[in-house]
Amino acid sequence: SVEPPQGAGYWITTSEGFLRTGDRASALTAADRAVHSNPAVEDQRRIAGLYSELREYAKSSVLLDALALSRPQDAGLLIDQARLAVLKRDRKRAFTALAAATALKPSDEDWSRIAQAYQDLSEPAHAAAVWKRLTARHPDNASYLHDQAVSEYASGAVDSALRNLRAAQRLAPDRLETYLTLGYVYSAQGRRQDALAAYDQGLARPSARVDAALRALILETRRDLASTPVRRKH
Repeated sequence: SVEPPQGAGYWITTSEGFLRTGDRASALTAADRAVHSNPAVEDQRRIAGLYSELREYAKSSVLLDALALSRPQDAGLLIDQARLAVLKRDRKRAFTALAAATALKPSDEDWSRIAQAYQDLSEPAHAAAVWKRLTARHPDNASYLHDQAVSEYASGAVDSALRNLRAAQRLAPDRLETYLTLGYVYSAQGRRQDALAAYDQGLARPSARVDAALRALILETRRDLASTPVRRKH
């Protein structure tokens, strides 16, 4: 019997499965088959993402460039191109694509990806400015506040980072990532007891009993800090 032809979605899912198991050759073969299976626009974006993960940057670029030409008002595609440029260490093209994306009408998700791209470019001040735009529009979003704080800390704005982390903590007290980040910042500033207290507060939250992986990470980080000898001031 003859097997029915498989569509692009099938080959994309197959490629993703092979990628998860570490079978790069099979993942690449499946991605190539997806390209030749008349993929829709969103499928082409997924394939480009697969090629990027497989470090087949030239193939990813061909797909994204063609899509961007056909959809010049799509900020998301420009961001895809910027993220690819980051992987290729092409800073100039990444900045150009990000500037073009911001000149359009990015969605909140797009702005979030722009901030992440700036962070990947080791431009935390640019990233913080984007997160600040999002937190101004969504002041009750603890995730945005947390990510703004991370970028602020990386750019040297420690006081602002701590304020925003504490605000995020108040908004979403069961969000464990905030306690982990807060503890890290306190520890890096030499505030050992404040760091330990932040970790303990996180471990005491009900969510710590649900998110086993994050709980284990907080426990390990706290254990390492607690076992580090205190430096005596001379």
